[in-house]
Amino acid sequence: MATVELRGVRKVFGRVEALATVDVRVEDRSFTCLVGPSGSGKSTLLNIVAGLESLSEGQVFLDGTDITRQAPAERDIAMVFQSYALYPHMSVFDNMAFGLKVRKTPSDVVRQRVEEAASLLQLSDLLDRKPRQLSGGQRQRVALGRAITRHPKVFLLDEPLSNLDAQLRFQTRVELKLLFERIGGTVIYVTHDQSEAMTLADQVVVLDKGRIQQMGAPMTIYEQPSNVFVARFLGSPAMNVISGRVARSDGDGLRLVAGALTTDLPGERLPDVPAGGVDVLVGIRPELISVAPAGHLTWNARLRLVESLGAQDLLYLDDEGQSLVAAGPSGLGAALGRGDVSFDVRPEAIHLFHPESGDAIGVRHRTSAAPWTIARPMEPDPSSGTTDQEERS
Repeated sequence: MATVELRGVRKVFGRVEALATVDVRVEDRSFTCLVGPSGSGKSTLLNIVAGLESLSEGQVFLDGTDITRQAPAERDIAMVFQSYALYPHMSVFDNMAFGLKVRKTPSDVVRQRVEEAASLLQLSDLLDRKPRQLSGGQRQRVALGRAITRHPKVFLLDEPLSNLDAQLRFQTRVELKLLFERIGGTVIYVTHDQSEAMTLADQVVVLDKGRIQQMGAPMTIYEQPSNVFVARFLGSPAMNVISGRVARSDGDGLRLVAGALTTDLPGERLPDVPAGGVDVLVGIRPELISVAPAGHLTWNARLRLVESLGAQDLLYLDDEGQSLVAAGPSGLGAALGRGDVSFDVRPEAIHLFHPESGDAIGVRHRTSAAPWTIARPMEPDPSSGTTDQEERS
């Protein structure tokens, strides 16, 4: 297998800059996912590696060799497209053998490689069938098999699972992960599905509008997003992002106020906060918002809707006009009921972003979900005759 490196890669279509000076290194035998919304430049980047698109600027290296000007057939790279691109009149065997036959590979080697790939992909009993006799998942495996038989240095996959239904996509995703672990191939995989990127990749490259927003290990990006775009894009449900303000409190600490949430932060999170405070964007993962113990009034929000997903409940909250989502175990929403509920979030679970640029600010700590405790809806205080929500309003 091989390493792939893109240095200063830029692509312009007319007046549209599809890629803006991209630098990426893909290590030997690693699985790298290019992820981003439609129009982010991920497929353009893949086509440049394959040689299907020319560069406006920059260089592409394969195992240290500059292949920028090489034709696609000279690059020893196999590509699997979103459409299976199978020949309908050919059998599964002939589809998988086609690339080898074009290269004048001896027939005994062709048969050996096709049978090896078919065994790996559980297609051995289907070699005589035509594509129309196969399911979507089987056709996708045939397309993969055609790439595998070539023994390429690099596999390029462009949204190969997007045509499959949800259950088959999940099943095939697992098969892909196991397959490339066995092959040990260098893989560059394009997807708009962040769950595919999180589960498949050793390295994730998050793209938006032709620019790399962040690059690194999946969990590193998830726990330490570089900006609001990355924070919202990776994660389902997406990270909550609300407006807040940080000011100095007694001693060296900081006080964060975001809607009804008020909590203390360690001073090193934002060491240069002026005396009058500073506006921030506050990010919190839904699974890190927990229902507080009874009487704990860190965060009072109104529960507007509960979406039950079987093993999980999503709680849709209104915090003084700002919408949030909390994720908890099944049955939590029914136990709470509608109305005002007390919630809690640990300071180390809070992300801070610049309100204008969206860039992450302050020191982040590794987060993990805390145990959930179920509290009843807040009862009126007998001594005051009002709820905390009423006092705020």
